Amino acid sequence: MDSADEFKQHMNREIQDLLAALTTDQTVTEAELKATLERLANTAVAAGQKQSLSSLITTEDLQNHFGISQRRAIALANQRHDKFGIGFRLTDASNSRWFFNASDLELLRPDKNRPRGKYSAIGGRAEEQK
Repeated sequence: MDSADEFKQHMNREIQDLLAALTTDQTVTEAELKATLERLANTAVAAGQKQSLSSLITTEDLQNHFGISQRRAIALANQRHDKFGIGFRLTDASNSRWFFNASDLELLRPDKNRPRGKYSAIGGRAEEQK
């Protein structure tokens, strides 16, 4: 199933078939009912996992969405993971990548009034050069 609509149609067909079997004079055994419900549950879980994986965002997506540097995006990922427990990091020999659910985007929004480091106008080098 490639789309949410296809998934809904499939699930509706399965449910209608089950309801038709239950509301007729046809006898449905416990084993048949259990098998049908397990099939429905497995289909729902698979569709949910696929949807969850297809909507993951990376630190590159954070850069583009918020207009921030790669360094800031990675710092946000680390900080928000520690603070809120969101996201996960996959690491291989050459690099490390952060992944978040799209629903975490608001929690990943950079702070508006955070100090900008030693080059900021708040007590940094900018004041010293005046």
